[in-house]
Amino acid sequence: MLLNCADRDKLRPLYFLFDDNKWLVMDPEDYAYAINWADDFGCTVAFESYPFAYFTLGTSFFRGYYAIHDMKDAKLGFVPHATSRKALNGGLETDNPEQEFSYPTKKTPEEIAAA
Repeated sequence: MLLNCADRDKLRPLYFLFDDNKWLVMDPEDYAYAINWADDFGCTVAFESYPFAYFTLGTSFFRGYYAIHDMKDAKLGFVPHATSRKALNGGLETDNPEQEFSYPTKKTPEEIAAA
């Protein structure tokens, strides 16, 4: 998906919730980046659609974090690295997401397309 690079500043951070109260953030500069493809310059987002019921998180997601693999206990941990702009818990002031965000009501694909 190509978009105008000038519109990147209109994009918002994306927050991912893990383990009920652990937030990780993807800033627009993590998931929208400039490309030059077939002599066409623009920006693209680092997401793809797959017909599966899970997500694959790649390098765009991990930017700014160290990933710590605990094979013995089958856990994966994240911590911002020393020069990262990321904050622990996504920079949120609370562990309660309802205090930080308002959740949209569920809409059908038809309602979304009509908007």
